[in-house]
Amino acid sequence: MTLNEEYRHAEWLENQGELYRSASWYLRVLHLAENHELRDRAALGVVRVHRRGEKWKEAILWGEKVRAMDLSPDIRTIATLEVSDSLIRLGRADDAVRELEALDTSTIRSEERCRAVLLLGFSHLSRKDVGSARRAWDVDARTSGCSRVDRFKNILEDADDIDKPSKLAAGLLALAPGAGYLVAGKRQTALATFLVNGLLIAGAVEAFDRDLNFLGTTFSIFALGWYTGSIYGSLSSVDRIYESRWEDVLSGVDLESY
Repeated sequence: MTLNEEYRHAEWLENQGELYRSASWYLRVLHLAENHELRDRAALGVVRVHRRGEKWKEAILWGEKVRAMDLSPDIRTIATLEVSDSLIRLGRADDAVRELEALDTSTIRSEERCRAVLLLGFSHLSRKDVGSARRAWDVDARTSGCSRVDRFKNILEDADDIDKPSKLAAGLLALAPGAGYLVAGKRQTALATFLVNGLLIAGAVEAFDRDLNFLGTTFSIFALGWYTGSIYGSLSSVDRIYESRWEDVLSGVDLESY
């Protein structure tokens, strides 16, 4: 095979979904190409297929290697986008913001510039920084000519509407069995907790009235455990419902849309 044929084979494997075999062929071309123009494209291919295969750590590792090579500025910039995307998937939004804000997108194609804007806005949103996300998807998007980012305005509005329920209120209400769950909107859980706690207490009282002290003590221990557990559960449910709302907002952004 010629070098061009090997590169085309790597592309064919990638298009067929054979991502890791494709990575091997891209690496082969990368090592053989030396100063050939295919070296840049093969280097980027190695990073891309690891990212597409959801091997985020490997994509970051190879992205850093590519950026350290003597490649064209455009290729190093696109490698940074791949690294930033992988950082986001790993939940490292702060690192992604640093990568993207240091990026020089002046020389790359409009598609890559718009992808940078999309990733930067999403990174800020992952950090729950709606103001910075809005600036990225408004000011930066208009500057870069990325009109398609407009479709995320409703997502920013949804994010603005997210308020974290008060843990203090949940803790105080939880002193009444099950009431703390009402702060997180969990009415059925609140009712179930109240009923179970009530039944355990009633069972303990009834057992002690009949001089069944062992049974009464057992009911009391279960009632106390259920009561303290409901207080902890009420506080935890506040965090869970808050994070769940953010996950719903973030799930509305398709990072592959550019």
